[in-house]
Formats: sequence, structure tokens, C-alpha cells
Amino acid sequence: IFGSLLGANAYALAFSPNLRVDGNAPELAGWLENHGLRFGYAQYWTAGPITAVSRGKVEALAVIADEGRLAPYLSNSRRDWYPASLDSRRPFFVVVDATDDHAEAFKSSDVQALFGSPSESVDIAGSKIEIYR
Repeated sequence: IFGSLLGANAYALAFSPNLRVDGNAPELAGWLENHGLRFGYAQYWTAGPITAVSRGKVEALAVIADEGRLAPYLSNSRRDWYPASLDSRRPFFVVVDATDDHAEAFKSSDVQALFGSPSESVDIAGSKIEIYR
């Protein structure tokens, strides 16, 4: 039941005409959409708001640091939402929030350990967006 309620609430949030999201998600989503980046990854508390505020035009999936690498964050998500290999859909982005101090937060070094050096890296609204083409 909880999963169904969560899914219904996420759907309602993403398509609400009065959507209001705190933090930097509006700036991040706008920048990503304006630069043609439609798929990528972010920390849990950033991924959902990016997807919601963009009304699904930008899909950000939650990932966590796992032994110095990135892994799908499967709380409130499903494994089949993620590609078999996290770098198989290109281009993709990874949003790194240096101010996030949650235990599952990751750093640019974790991203680069998995994907290598990004094609481009930009700072937007206090977060770093690493782009892989």
C-alpha cells in the first residue's frame, strides 16, 4: 500500500499546477533542460525535486556512495528504473552537492571513480553538474 501511495503522491506532485520546490532544484532542472540533458543521477534529496520541477522532462535517478563508487539508491525506487550499467545511457549528467552531509552523499571523486573524467563540469546554484557524453 505504501508504495502505491508514494507513487500516487509523486505523480500528483510532478503534475500539480501549483508545484513549489525549495532548494536549487528549479535552477538545476532549468539549466539541464535548456542544455538538452534529459537523464542523469543525483543524491536522493536532489533527484526527485529535479524530476518533479521539470515535470518529467529531466529524469534524475537517486544514487548513493557505496564503497567509493556510485550505486542505485533503492529506497522509494526500483532496480528496473536504472540501466544495467549506470553509464550506458549517454549523454547523462551527475549532480554533486558538496553541501550535502547525509551519510549516503557522494563527491566528485566518487563519480569520477566510476565514470572517469567528465566531458564538461559546470557549477549551478551551489551544485556541480558533471556531464558525460
